[in-house]
Amino acid sequence: AAAWLALAAFGLARLARARPRLAAYTAALVAAAIAGLLVLRPYLFHEPLVLNRYLLPCLPVALLWVAFGLGGLAPARAPRAAFAALATAAWVALSFARGPLADPAYRSSPFVHRNDFVDYRIARPTIDAAQVPAFYARHAGPGVALVELPRHSWWGFSRAIPIYQERHRGPVRVAAGAAGHAGVALRNTLPARAEALAASGADWVVLHVDPGAEEARVREAPGALRDPNAPGYADRIFGGLRRSAARIGAELEASWGPPDHADADVRAWRLPRPAP
Repeated sequence: AAAWLALAAFGLARLARARPRLAAYTAALVAAAIAGLLVLRPYLFHEPLVLNRYLLPCLPVALLWVAFGLGGLAPARAPRAAFAALATAAWVALSFARGPLADPAYRSSPFVHRNDFVDYRIARPTIDAAQVPAFYARHAGPGVALVELPRHSWWGFSRAIPIYQERHRGPVRVAAGAAGHAGVALRNTLPARAEALAASGADWVVLHVDPGAEEARVREAPGALRDPNAPGYADRIFGGLRRSAARIGAELEASWGPPDHADADVRAWRLPRPAP
């Protein structure tokens, strides 16, 4: 990061000499964005992960400066096209080797859009192996597709399922606690109805009977982003998920019979189900 910022500063200095008006304009854009954040102070902007999102409009400008910086490093006698190709290849290789794509868990996870996966400063949260539901060791794996439910839509209340997926590396889709709307068809989030789950193409439907208890086992790295208001409504959210799980479990058992796997944390039905 320090080398990247130094290269951007060097590029801005070169741009100021070659195109002073463009340099002043781009510097003003970045300064205005930063000043706006300091004045408006949006929610959680002091957290690096959130601050990065607010600064995304500055990224194209910073990349322009980096490009000018790289141009200044090219040997005077070297062909510019060859140097550009070499620098690009080196940058891509370094980014891959030191970035998230080198992590097998990142490449196999359907949850890479979560805050846990894009906060590269710290390690992702974990759950002790002894506290992972027994279902995953017995039945899950890279070639086993799961539908897991109920799952809250906000990442801060649904960290356990992605942690389990990092262990078994299988494809996962989720379902919320609601039955869904007939006019809304999402690819990765299914309605919590027996017929929709049966048609999902998954190998198992995994019902978490008490998501709040599983979330309480999550161990976070120091400095992890947490909503300071979350404790005030966590009980309400987890209570709603627990009630949804009880309702969904009763509906699935009425449609499919007893689960094929049951432990203290989950009830799971193997798919496809026999016709009633």
